[in-house]
Amino acid sequence: MENLSLISRQLQRETQAHEEARQRLVSSTREAADRSYASNTIYGRHSIKGLLEPVAKRIEERMFTLRRGSAAVDAVEVFAHLKEADSQSLALITMKTVLDVLGKEPEPSLQELTTKIGKNVQLELRMTYYAQQEPELYKKTEFFFHRSTGMGQKATVFTRAFNRQEIEWPIWNNTINHKVGTWLLTNLIEVTGWLEHILVRRGRKTKKVMTYTREFLSYRDTIMAAAESFSFCQWPMLCPPVDWTNDSSGGYLTESIRQSNPLIRRSSSLGPLKQGDLPLAMLNSLQHQAYKINPLIFAVAEHCYESFTSVGKFRRDAPMPIPENRLEKDSDKESVDTYKRARTNAENFNAQLAQKNWRTTEVMFVARKYVNEKAMWLSASFDYRGRVYFQSTFNPQGSDFDKSLFYFADEGPINRYWMAIDLATKYGLDKETMANRVKWTEDNQSLISEIASDPIHDKRWHDAAEPWCFLSAALEWKACFIDGTKTTSGLPIGIDATCSGLQHLSALTLCGDTAAGTNVTPTERPADIYRTVAEASKAHMPEKFHSWITRKETKRSVMCTPYGVTESSARNYIRLALKDAKREFESTDLTTITRAIFREAIPEVLPGPIKVMKWLKQSATEILNSGKEQITWTTPSGFVVQQDLKISNQVEVKTRLMGGTRIKCMVGDGYLGPDKAHHRSALAPNFVHGNDAALIHLTFAFWDKPYSVIHDCVLGRPCDMDQMASDIRLHFGEMYKAPVLQQWADEVGVAMDPDLMKNTLDIDSVNQSTYFFC
Repeated sequence: MENLSLISRQLQRETQAHEEARQRLVSSTREAADRSYASNTIYGRHSIKGLLEPVAKRIEERMFTLRRGSAAVDAVEVFAHLKEADSQSLALITMKTVLDVLGKEPEPSLQELTTKIGKNVQLELRMTYYAQQEPELYKKTEFFFHRSTGMGQKATVFTRAFNRQEIEWPIWNNTINHKVGTWLLTNLIEVTGWLEHILVRRGRKTKKVMTYTREFLSYRDTIMAAAESFSFCQWPMLCPPVDWTNDSSGGYLTESIRQSNPLIRRSSSLGPLKQGDLPLAMLNSLQHQAYKINPLIFAVAEHCYESFTSVGKFRRDAPMPIPENRLEKDSDKESVDTYKRARTNAENFNAQLAQKNWRTTEVMFVARKYVNEKAMWLSASFDYRGRVYFQSTFNPQGSDFDKSLFYFADEGPINRYWMAIDLATKYGLDKETMANRVKWTEDNQSLISEIASDPIHDKRWHDAAEPWCFLSAALEWKACFIDGTKTTSGLPIGIDATCSGLQHLSALTLCGDTAAGTNVTPTERPADIYRTVAEASKAHMPEKFHSWITRKETKRSVMCTPYGVTESSARNYIRLALKDAKREFESTDLTTITRAIFREAIPEVLPGPIKVMKWLKQSATEILNSGKEQITWTTPSGFVVQQDLKISNQVEVKTRLMGGTRIKCMVGDGYLGPDKAHHRSALAPNFVHGNDAALIHLTFAFWDKPYSVIHDCVLGRPCDMDQMASDIRLHFGEMYKAPVLQQWADEVGVAMDPDLMKNTLDIDSVNQSTYFFC
């Protein structure tokens, strides 16, 4: 009966989730229209995508006749102003302007609409002119805009910047705007039938206005009705999710009706593939793990939310006050400029505020619905490589704050050793030995107790590496080992792989050197491959840069090596790390450092993985040249990966101030064959991700204790961590006792390069490696 009650409540919750999403959609659509952004609504985007190409084609055809000064009133004048314009951009601007204007004012006059179209076209042409005349100044000016900067503000800033350089654009008067707008609007109406010119009575007078036709309104309402019917907020569940099979949907109770969350996200164009029993068993097992909201963390979060206190990834910034205008008529220019800058900064900050605070606001909104529930569950699915993702927007795979709110509903006995390690790790000692982590916790009992006793006023936890998870661990430690009020715990303790991509590549090739650098083999202290690369890079750069280069500067480049990092991406990672360290450097300095790390140190320290990745790229070319359009293989867990990457038969139309859109060409099926370049760059990372996911499948398919996963991080109760740590090592070793690389080559039909195998690693040694997952 309890299960039936939970199912009944979950069905009600899914109805609520649908209604909440529907109301949000209606509200956001109305808000966008009121702000003159109806072109960015669902119906606006659909309308543009469906008809942009034929409208552009009509404009292009009519432009040809305009050159002869015929086929339109004011043909010579219109052509003189539009001859440099791109027909697709003109079509996009016209369509967006019509949607934006009529979204806010359903019955504008003809002149109001045409003048607005003309002004927006002029803005586009002016920005293009600026970019052509002084590209560097244009880029420099554009750099300071944020996503919420309005079109008018952008235009004003650009105009001022270029006027200061005496680069001016002759402004069109409203007569020209009207003539240009009328010509473009006529083309739009002829193709789309969106608008009609009608006579309306306003009091005793009549007035001609533009309005949507019944056909367009019917189309708009159909689009919105379909969108509303599929709207659904993906929240945690109040009963265990439905099990997945190869033949039926799982997850949410109403998924079989909605069909919006498939077993495999973004599956190939050929449709979903039949998956092995073991990955499905693991996925269904994960869905049956019960959680609850950590009430102590939730209480602290509520205080921070109400008091506008931001901590780590918990963003709750208060609006910035708009400075009062106290300028006098005779105020000097410096005072005026200072006031304007302050006002602009405040307005820009507030314009971005909702977006910056959105994640925290949404998590708190959902958490409030579940804080008093005894248990909740999370539905999950695979991506096409086999990696597991929760479907709920609120889940342990989110930020530090998101994770801190989760607590296993089924508690187990406390374990002082693992809870001590967890506390120190979350404080920031993840590179220390296990013994040192335990020692830090034991030596800092007073700090832990003081923070846990008053986390509202004692803000030292804000400085931890993972502040919210550290606070969660500190509260649990105090209750269990200081106050002695608890003897059980459901605190999720996580252990992470050390650069998991390189761990898998070392095992694939049995490369002892790479394995030693990534903690696959036993060491007294945690190995640090990032620091190893940092030290190796110093031999390839001037000595003046040596003190700059630490593990932080090399971490992301090394971590992303198994996933096909490019030199350009590595350069950006290094640039950001140097900026964080407050280093001052020139572009040439960055080039020198990047080359030393990317071209010299990484291949020097990681020759085996680099060689495997090159071979995988060559294999992708060979497979596609054999006539195959997809690359398909089976991972060690039985998950079938299908890499289906195609060249899209689409063109992207962009404007400089009004955004852009992607449209499909009118011929073909939307694709131009396999994207060989993308296949080459994607195969190595997807192969590694597939094996990474397979390890998780193998470890937890039949695990019978509470657990959760975050890709290459696994979480369990304190009392289960010894078993979890042992099992993941055991399955890693057993997985790579098989010739995984050779099996993959045989399956996809390529010859294996025998030199890839180093055979310098005893794979069983992983079972004695303390820091393999730690």
